Amino acid sequence: MNQTLIFASFLAPTRYKMCLYMTEYVERTLGIPTFLLNGESFEDFASGDADAGLISPLAYAQLLSERAYPVELLAVPVFQHTDEANTPPGLVKIVVRKESELQSESDLERCTWAYHASATAVEEPPFYAREPLALHCRSMVEATSPAQALRMVLDGAADATAIDARLFALVNNNSPHMCNRLRVLNTCCRTPGPLVVVASHVHPRLKLQIQESLVSMHTHPLFAQQLHERNIQRFVAASDEYYQALQTHCWKKETVSAPIEPRVALRVPASI
Repeated sequence: MNQTLIFASFLAPTRYKMCLYMTEYVERTLGIPTFLLNGESFEDFASGDADAGLISPLAYAQLLSERAYPVELLAVPVFQHTDEANTPPGLVKIVVRKESELQSESDLERCTWAYHASATAVEEPPFYAREPLALHCRSMVEATSPAQALRMVLDGAADATAIDARLFALVNNNSPHMCNRLRVLNTCCRTPGPLVVVASHVHPRLKLQIQESLVSMHTHPLFAQQLHERNIQRFVAASDEYYQALQTHCWKKETVSAPIEPRVALRVPASI
């Protein structure tokens, strides 16, 4: 088979290497060249410019809301220390200074966003609190920890940040004077990601092969290590119907907003 599989990533830069390993594994197992590029528009799926995608739950929810969405769900991750792919989502607080003029998520487009990539000290898997929420913002600054991100907001070096709700509760308990100077802009529902989707134009047999490849990724020592380093136990097969049912369950449980995720452009061949 001479075709090249084009994967488009709509994820944060912190997920870049993970996406690269995933596409590399598909290339190895199927014997089909793969190419990873930055997803610029969901229209790439409909136009045939992208065959498969690595997207956030929010992006997938947006696609599902369209009358004729151009993709279908193939696989979702199961995180370490969990037994099922439908682990209830964690909650994340979007925090700004108390006197900030930012009043809604749409206002974040003109803000400086502080994100942190370090693991948190709470009991749950660090995935929930360490990955930056993403948005189209004016600029981003990196903090070494959630605490530093909060300090950057308080000091005016950043306008907003996101923090795990449980960790924010600890901060409120231990440093109420700090929280008194902050305001929660919104509470977001963090569902498991990344999600793997495939474009409608891809042949059903190839869709199944891609799915089977990703589901077996954890059986390869090298790639299993890469998954574990990112707190992912394995990928499991999924469908649109499965995820819609899961989302309905989660939204009934928590009436909060969906997560968002910052992206930067990357356009490189899927090789490591």
